Amino acid sequence: MSSKALVTYQKMLRDYDYFITIDPGARDKGGTGVAVFDTEPHCDNYVPIETYQLESKAPTWLRKVDEIANLLYHKVCDNHHKKILWFIERPQFFNSFKGETAAKSDSLFKLCFVTGRLYGVIRSFNLDCVLLPVNDWKGQLSKRMVSTRIKRICGKNWKGDVEDAVGMGLYLKGLL
Repeated sequence: MSSKALVTYQKMLRDYDYFITIDPGARDKGGTGVAVFDTEPHCDNYVPIETYQLESKAPTWLRKVDEIANLLYHKVCDNHHKKILWFIERPQFFNSFKGETAAKSDSLFKLCFVTGRLYGVIRSFNLDCVLLPVNDWKGQLSKRMVSTRIKRICGKNWKGDVEDAVGMGLYLKGLL
C-alpha cells in the first residue's frame, strides 16, 4: 500500500464533506459496490454512513452496464449538490495466472469498460472523481486479509463488491 498516495488522497479529502467509494462490476453474480463515508477526521465511527449494491437483472452484459450506470446516475442526481469526492477502483492487470486468465477471458476489458462508464456518469455532472489503483488501497493483501481487517475495524463484514468499496474507504481514512 502506498503511503505517499494516501497522503495525497487525504489532502484532497479536506475540501469535501463526504466521499464515496465504488468497486465497479457488472457480473452475473454481483454488481457495483458503493460505500459512503464522512470525511470528519476525528470521527470514532469508521463504519460507512451507507452501503449499497447497484445490480441489474438485464439479459445481456451491455444492458447490465447501462442499467448500473443509470442507477448511479440517479444516485449522483440525488447528491450532486453535496461536497462529495468520488473514488472508483481503477482496474489493473496483474502479471499472475489469475491476471492473465482475466485478460484472456475479456473480464479485464469488461471491467475497464464499466469503470469508464461510471466515471463518465460522475464527470457528466462536473464532479470530482479519482480512479483509485488497486495497488494503492489493497497492496498485496488477499481478499481474506482485507475482509479480516474490515471486520476488526467495523465490527462487521459486507459481501463482494460492497466489501471492497468499504475497504477502499477505510484505506482512505488511513485505517486499512
